[in-house]
Amino acid sequence: EDLEELLKAQAEAQQTPEPVEEDTSAATAAPPPPAFQPLDISKLQPGDVIATGTPGGVGAARTPPEWLSDGSVLRCSIEGIGATENRCVAPG
Repeated sequence: EDLEELLKAQAEAQQTPEPVEEDTSAATAAPPPPAFQPLDISKLQPGDVIATGTPGGVGAARTPPEWLSDGSVLRCSIEGIGATENRCVAPG
């Protein structure tokens, strides 16, 4: 029941400040229920994040393709749950 409601939630990714992906969480590349099956043996804690896929708008599918680069900030959010923000850093 809770999972069905979660699948209706709006999911969004922003390459600050521009939205680059937006859809419901049901539209991710790997649907959540099968992806969660291996986690039955794990104990998740509040704040744990499971990234299973991406809604439409992924960088490789854009014309022209867009990629994250050193200094890019990516903010991912799911309606009713919260958001996480990460800054990209080039190796080296």
